[in-house]
Amino acid sequence: MAEQKEAIQKILSDAGVEEPEEIADKIVALFPKTPAKRPRSDVSEINAKRANLSADSDSTTFKFCVTNNDAGSIIGKGGTAIAALRESSGAHVQLSQNREYFPGTENRVIMATGNAESVLKAFSLVIERRFEIYETGLSGAKAPFPEPNSIVILIPAAASGVVIGKGGENIKEIIAESGARVQLANKDARIAGVEERAVTIGGTKDQQIKAGELIFSLMQETIQTSTYKNMSTNYGHQQPEYGHQPRAPAYSSYPPPQYRPYASRYSPAPATSPRIPQRTGAQQTITMQVPDSIVGALVGKGGKVIIEMQQQSGAKIQISNREQMVEGTTDRVVTITGNDHAVATAQYLVNQKMQQTHQARAQYQTAAPAYAAVASY
Repeated sequence: MAEQKEAIQKILSDAGVEEPEEIADKIVALFPKTPAKRPRSDVSEINAKRANLSADSDSTTFKFCVTNNDAGSIIGKGGTAIAALRESSGAHVQLSQNREYFPGTENRVIMATGNAESVLKAFSLVIERRFEIYETGLSGAKAPFPEPNSIVILIPAAASGVVIGKGGENIKEIIAESGARVQLANKDARIAGVEERAVTIGGTKDQQIKAGELIFSLMQETIQTSTYKNMSTNYGHQQPEYGHQPRAPAYSSYPPPQYRPYASRYSPAPATSPRIPQRTGAQQTITMQVPDSIVGALVGKGGKVIIEMQQQSGAKIQISNREQMVEGTTDRVVTITGNDHAVATAQYLVNQKMQQTHQARAQYQTAAPAYAAVASY
């Protein structure tokens, strides 16, 4: 404000106006001081937002995309790299299966779930990994990977307005603060039924990370702008009722995750639930990946937990054997079948149990001495 006053005072003096200092004071007073903008990506601030939005949990979710080539390096041999990513970030990280792409693209989807700090850590580690692989390839005998000069993140459709801001104010601020190029997919090009919008971030490694953090922070303004309707990396399909074979995305109206079919010994649930009124609708199947270490908690002693989830949701839940893990990982496959309401409810219950198990183990590990070092990502 002092600089503004001096500039106004000089103009008035040059114009021969009497008492230019007094008049300059009055002019400056007419315009309220613009408050300093606070960094939108401050983790403590984001966690505070989450606490205000939900008294039950500070857990949140962030989705972004990688190519098939990237996916291989992120999974690593025998799933070692993605396991290290989960350990290093503290987030529950899921990657869509081979040939399961975000609709309309050939990009595979990563979904990170946890508190704000762990989710953003996972996001930054994935970007760093992409650049690491690219730089290693430049000096190798094999053809190098394409330069990872951009990344696509997925935001809930409801968050589009807050990310753009009034008159584009927020997106201009993101570009100015991060130095990245930021472009939202045209809303008219969205695929019917897909309640997510792609945002392409271009720039250096640090620019991509910073812009992603700023967008993620803006998403945390409300429950609606921070919650994905499809809490999975699988955009699914509906099973046909009359021999027709259409493929359509399957979505959840709850906060849950995802994975694939097989028949397990743990599927004794009744077709209907005594606690939830039945809803008609086409049968659909959703698949989810879950770490093998979590399966015991999902099943429960004597199958008690999975039976209760089936009774509460009205869906059929199946878990693959260890011999049928997702290729290249130590993840098992969970298959959920039922009408849209039953599948959404079951997805939510599975996701909730996974988060509770992760949180309980994280608290235990924090309290217990660390006897073994975890491989860095």
